Amino acid sequence: TATAESLCHLNPILDTSDILFVSVQSRFIRITEELTAHVRKHYSDMFILWGGPHCFFAPELSLEHADGVCYGEGDTAIIDFLQRYERKEAYWETGSMAFEVDGTTVINQPLPQLTDLDSLPMGDFFGEDHYCLERAELVPLDETRVLGYLSKFLAPMPSYITMASRGCPEKCSY
Repeated sequence: TATAESLCHLNPILDTSDILFVSVQSRFIRITEELTAHVRKHYSDMFILWGGPHCFFAPELSLEHADGVCYGEGDTAIIDFLQRYERKEAYWETGSMAFEVDGTTVINQPLPQLTDLDSLPMGDFFGEDHYCLERAELVPLDETRVLGYLSKFLAPMPSYITMASRGCPEKCSY
């Protein structure tokens, strides 16, 4: 779990943000809820959008915490949402997303599946704008740190690592 003190390390990033997007995995739901509560308390005007595997299986439950939920592939849904939100249009009608509208849960129709995966950019896993909380300190998320996390969580138990993605990260053509 996160402490209030450790979550405050995120404030320099949150200070410059209007929208918080969180990719939620069920095994990290507690810390995601704590992060969301921190943002609600200190940044009450910030729009909070959850997505990721947890939301795919439980969009209604995710709406108990977030202002919106992307329950499907977000590649095009996020772009559509941001364009609508920025233009102050009906963002709550964005496909593959769910919202609370006037006290009613609205789960919009899913967008069509992408057929041209080559049109998508490679995943953005590391970079100067990627951070993680480590021992109550905000630190850059780099490849070494990610590999360290993987070995820490997987080494103590028998594991079988499966990479789930769209396409091959080695630029195979199939």
